[in-house]
Amino acid sequence: MAKRKPLVLVSGVVQELPAGDTVESTEAAANKDVSDGYAGLTAYKINMKNVAGTFTSYLTNTNTASRIYAWQDKDGTVALTNDITGGTSAGSFTTLAASGNVTLGDATTDTLNVGNGGIIKDANGNVGIGASPTGSNAKVYISGTMGSGTSEHAQLNAPTFQASTTSSAFAHRTSVTLNASAYSLAALYHYSARLASIGGATVASQYGFIAESTLTGATNNYGFYGAIEAGSGRYNFYAGGTARNVFMGGTSFGVVSGGGGASGHLRIGYNVTGATSAISVLATPSVQSDVTTTAVAFQTQVSTQDTAFTLSNLYHYQSVQGTITGGSRTAPTTQVGFQVSSSLTGATNNYGFRGDIPAGMGRYNFYATGTAQNSFSGDVLIHGAGGMGYTTGSGGTVTQATSRTTGVTINKTNGAITLVSAAGSTSWQSFTVTNSTVAATDVIKLSQKSGTDLILLHVTNVAAGSFRITFCTTGGTTTEQPVINFAVIKAATA
Repeated sequence: MAKRKPLVLVSGVVQELPAGDTVESTEAAANKDVSDGYAGLTAYKINMKNVAGTFTSYLTNTNTASRIYAWQDKDGTVALTNDITGGTSAGSFTTLAASGNVTLGDATTDTLNVGNGGIIKDANGNVGIGASPTGSNAKVYISGTMGSGTSEHAQLNAPTFQASTTSSAFAHRTSVTLNASAYSLAALYHYSARLASIGGATVASQYGFIAESTLTGATNNYGFYGAIEAGSGRYNFYAGGTARNVFMGGTSFGVVSGGGGASGHLRIGYNVTGATSAISVLATPSVQSDVTTTAVAFQTQVSTQDTAFTLSNLYHYQSVQGTITGGSRTAPTTQVGFQVSSSLTGATNNYGFRGDIPAGMGRYNFYATGTAQNSFSGDVLIHGAGGMGYTTGSGGTVTQATSRTTGVTINKTNGAITLVSAAGSTSWQSFTVTNSTVAATDVIKLSQKSGTDLILLHVTNVAAGSFRITFCTTGGTTTEQPVINFAVIKAATA
């Protein structure tokens, strides 16, 4: 097909462009600035009139190579260089609104400085808040001068968890992973509190960790919770420092209930297991050489409130029967409320039990109110001015009836027998004392308590439940009621 010539309008007639002619186009300047007009060009700049048509603005570029610009398919305002500065130029922006991802400093050598040092990212990806992270060996480093408030927080987590979070909510959590290669790490700390400098301040109290008193809104509230299972080298709480550890509330070991009142401020409820001989509470202190007067492994020092009240009983140590029989249980062979091992013989003087209470009304170094027997395998020695015998509450009295040979009944280990009123006789007479406390092996001690005539007294028979008294005067015949004291001394033949 032959190439056609351009068509032109000449005197109202459309015809082909004559040979040798050319077409020259001239911009209709008036059309640039009217409604639905087009943008004109001036020195390779796009001309843009303002809406009022009062001045012209220009869009240009300084490219040194061909570029392609793609505009987003949405309405918006283009930010100028004084709003956003990129590349190597210094600058700042107040608001950055964008949907999608925004990359700032994507090269490995880039640094990012936001807010004149407020947030700094170094070339290693470490982030500093308030100071550069470089050299801190920290992925996130917080430093700088705090504000001037009376209460300040270097870091404050105040999240609001949504209703869809129904399993676990963590305000702060660590989940450390170590390199898979074989190597040794001396210590791994998930949380560490350290004081860099106290400066010139006077700090009243310093807390490495605090659970505040408001932490009580849940069903169960734990100031500190350790869920590590038992095993070698495992500790839910380990205080390696030598400072004292203070627990103001009740403390339980091995049992959840307790914490005061009848349950006890200190309660131990472990299952005693692990060996054929096992111990629930074991104190193994090592007394150091500077302790030269007294070393005490366990001591109580009870005080009462300074107010008017009556306390019926104060026990410094008490053994109470637990459940050791019934069901499928087999009762222990021997139960001991307090035991001193036979190995307690290493000192110059060794006392299984020692009481230093001085003599006085209502004072007893050893007092057994139970009616069970008291058994002593070793010698029983009385030192000093103290005596040995029965005390108030153990004795009794009885009066003989009818005649001096009439038997009496008194079921006490000691007491007084008042004879019937009769004249004394130098002839021997006897009567039986029925007494359920007496065993056939016992020794009965008699003495004359009162009476004008002197009486000779003998025990002429001892049987289970009774003994016989045989007596006469040394010559007196006074009519009277003499009184005889008796005491039962327990004895055995084996």
